[in-house]
Amino acid sequence: MARIDKVLHSWGPGEHRFALLSQGRLVELLVDRGGHCLGSVWLGRVVQVNRAINAAFVDIGDAQPGFLPSGKVGEGDAVMVQVVAEAQGGKGAKLTDQITLEGSIAVFTPRRPGLSVARKLPEDERDRLTDLLERLAMPGEGIVLLAEAAQAQEDELGPELAWLRKQWSAIEGRRSQAKAPTLLHRPDMLDQILARHGRIEKIVTDDPEAYADFTKRLPDIVHLHRDGPVFDLHDVEDEIERALAPVVKLPCGGALIIETARALTAIDVDSGGAKPVDANREAVAEVARQIRLRNLGGQVVVDFIPVGKTGNLKQPMEALRGKVKTDPVTTHVLGVGPLGLVEIMRERRRKPLADVMLAQGAAAPKSAETLALEALRMALREVPHLRGRPVLRAAPVVVDALQRLPQALAEAEGRLKQKLELRAEASLAPGDYQIVAG
Repeated sequence: MARIDKVLHSWGPGEHRFALLSQGRLVELLVDRGGHCLGSVWLGRVVQVNRAINAAFVDIGDAQPGFLPSGKVGEGDAVMVQVVAEAQGGKGAKLTDQITLEGSIAVFTPRRPGLSVARKLPEDERDRLTDLLERLAMPGEGIVLLAEAAQAQEDELGPELAWLRKQWSAIEGRRSQAKAPTLLHRPDMLDQILARHGRIEKIVTDDPEAYADFTKRLPDIVHLHRDGPVFDLHDVEDEIERALAPVVKLPCGGALIIETARALTAIDVDSGGAKPVDANREAVAEVARQIRLRNLGGQVVVDFIPVGKTGNLKQPMEALRGKVKTDPVTTHVLGVGPLGLVEIMRERRRKPLADVMLAQGAAAPKSAETLALEALRMALREVPHLRGRPVLRAAPVVVDALQRLPQALAEAEGRLKQKLELRAEASLAPGDYQIVAG
């Protein structure tokens, strides 16, 4: 899979969506709805300590306490922690007390002193960067230079270290005045994207305020899309719908059937009448893409079509191993299991796309939160053309969700510069919201 070269940004009340594209095709979708996101730093309160597993459970204001692998805390202690894996599947977030702040070429580790440079760089370049780092680092700091730091000079590394130090100083300042549980730091999702995909050629947003913010940082590659929703480009909305469906069509006429359970995700390759070797070949690239796009974590098994008398699966397995190498989330193709399934393990970090967008349950419709945020985006488009007081008519479940999202509703009303009346209509289906004049 080719590198990410373009990012589309769509703002809506209570939500930022980033579509990561490679050669015009959607590879990854990141949805930021605030809250307990990956990389956020919290002042939490230890609510339980389990000495048997050398771990603690920490209240960070989420529905479930987070899991902290540490035996150095006591019940009732206030601890600064960072989310390293978001809550999912009824389990709380996974936490660490070793805070890290990511830049595009460096990682700042304020609680783990020491300087290091990525080992994958040539030895002479590592020596040069080590000398540069020793000149720029302050006593007791922890800094890791990434492989992306190759050829970096002082005028690039110096400002990045200053920016990371400023973030850490702000976190410590908030901590000194905070009462647990409190959010101390939320990473900027665009910064996270740039840190992982530094060679992005173009960022396109349809929101003027986001455009003004992004251009301060990246004036040469940010563009404002004025002709409707930016996700209309490259059929992104349609690609998202397909990524939420259980069946993915292949060009040869075959398909992938994707089913996710609590323990694992199973992907079945159906030839659909095509030659098995052709179906397997097309399935390899699409399996790698769907795993990343749907953000599937944990164990994944793929039932490729046996080829030849011996049912050899080595070719598709090795091809899949090559395809997942570009996934920024650690992914291992383990081999063929005793049942003839190709077994994959992928690190759990963010919530699966279905958990973010859909209601719980197999083949579920969109969640009430997703529908509520879609309704607010629709209101921003239609209210300016309406005469009279705007009224959002929606199913009771959608109105209830909007009332649980006061910040998103306030953001919408702030953009509209007027109040938006909510009216629950039992006759409307959840997806049939309407804007009318009151």
